[in-house]
Amino acid sequence: MKLLLVEDSVELAEWIVNLLRSESFVVDHIPDAERAESIPNNQNYDVALVDIRLPSP
Repeated sequence: MKLLLVEDSVELAEWIVNLLRSESFVVDHIPDAERAESIPNNQNYDVALVDIRLPSP
C-alpha cells in the first residue's frame, strides 16, 4: 500500500514514516500542503494522511 504523509513537523513525520515502513508500507512525506497540491496526477496513493493543523501558505 502506498501512503502520502503531509506533515509539517519533521520529528513527527520521521516517526510516522519509520513506523509505517517497518510495517511494509511505502510512504512519501511532503512537509506542506502547497507542495502536496502540486503532486502530479500520475502519482497514485492508496491513502493520504494529512495534518489538519497545517499552517496557511
